[in-house]
Amino acid sequence: DTGYWDTWDGAPGTDTDAPIVDDQSLSPTKSFEVAGTTDLIFLMGDRKSGKYQLDFNMYVPSTNVGYYNIQHFETPGTEWAYDVFFSAGTDEGNGWIFACNDSIPFSFTHDTWHKFTNIFDMNNDVAEVYIDDVLVDTWKFSCQSTNEVGTNQLGAVDFWAGGPEDGPPLYYVDDLEFIELVPALEEPILDLTVDDPIF
Repeated sequence: DTGYWDTWDGAPGTDTDAPIVDDQSLSPTKSFEVAGTTDLIFLMGDRKSGKYQLDFNMYVPSTNVGYYNIQHFETPGTEWAYDVFFSAGTDEGNGWIFACNDSIPFSFTHDTWHKFTNIFDMNNDVAEVYIDDVLVDTWKFSCQSTNEVGTNQLGAVDFWAGGPEDGPPLYYVDDLEFIELVPALEEPILDLTVDDPIF
């Protein structure tokens, strides 16, 4: 009802939506669950300038996998900015970001809440991802997941019940915040005064 949430297929309230549950939570007493056919979209406005921060906490149970991606457009499936994968494995590098046609490894612990901070700076064309306030990496935001060329625009985040193939998808998300760090640049106003018509 807020106007910020949708599903990939534009059908909120159906099986692609995310149920609010009390199975796990970081701040009392609920979170949303991503499993089964969930494909939940949080819309961020097709922003072409400014700097923004997307924070959320995420919990992946043991033997399960998780996934989210950032879209350059609110219309899903137009351009993937980057993908974040969480495997069922427990070895170092059991997660990775796919951006600019490159794989960036990170490590996470199952059965634990982790804070994910995504920074989008369209003014300087920079993306950053932090886990528990530690920088994972930074890269050119206008890249696509599998292409170094894309659109320098912030559209949406997709919480999909997918991920690596070494376990079933299941994860929980809590305390999502979308923060404006630097306002969007204003469009220039062209003010013309013409004394005589020009033909």
